[in-house]
Amino acid sequence: MFGLNRWWKRVDKVTARRQSKVKRREPIMVERLEDRVLLYATSGNAWPNSQLITISFMPDGTDLGGVTSNLEATFNTKFGTAATWQNQILKAAQFWAQQTNLNFSVVSDNGGALGSGSNQQGDPGFGDIRIGGYNFGNSTIAQSFLPPPINNYSIAGDIELNTGTTFNVGTQYDLFTVMVHEFGHSLGLNHASATAACMYATYNGVDTALNADDISGIKAIYSAGAARTADAQEANETTAAAK
Repeated sequence: MFGLNRWWKRVDKVTARRQSKVKRREPIMVERLEDRVLLYATSGNAWPNSQLITISFMPDGTDLGGVTSNLEATFNTKFGTAATWQNQILKAAQFWAQQTNLNFSVVSDNGGALGSGSNQQGDPGFGDIRIGGYNFGNSTIAQSFLPPPINNYSIAGDIELNTGTTFNVGTQYDLFTVMVHEFGHSLGLNHASATAACMYATYNGVDTALNADDISGIKAIYSAGAARTADAQEANETTAAAK
């Protein structure tokens, strides 16, 4: 910047002698562009078969490692019907699927204990990403497990919600917002540095869309930054299809 300023001082001296003939021009101002820093963080883990990742809802009573899931009873009482809260969760998954080569499908869950079985993906008894919950007894809203290979058995990708937290739709704590964040972890993203990102570590209010940082992160994992390509599941990859 010093060299540029010095050059303009020199031009100003020359033009000063011609002010009576030529209208003085204002010097061009040069604004420094911001550095483009990637703030998302990938974990180095990803589903080996991203073309079909299954989701299931754990039935109440599922062993979560010393505690049992009570998500269904808690949320059915809170939201009135299972469809109301499950649609919010599935819509959160679809927001990620719309951005890259991911496909989700809902399957039944046999209630096997969390982490039972040796399959990291494709277990016949339940989904790759299982969703349950219990009262954590603390302020944590939810927790999730990263996908393979770091978790190389059925616990990979599973999500637990704190049923001691008051969840809502459209207000704090917004279920959709929380689940977008947790699905991000289940798909291989760590916490982002960008405060506006859905993957930021702290709940910052209701999100209605993925941030550009989130989108860059998920594409870096599953499509090397490329746009989503059409496939056999394309008709299901809309938020309206989440039922």
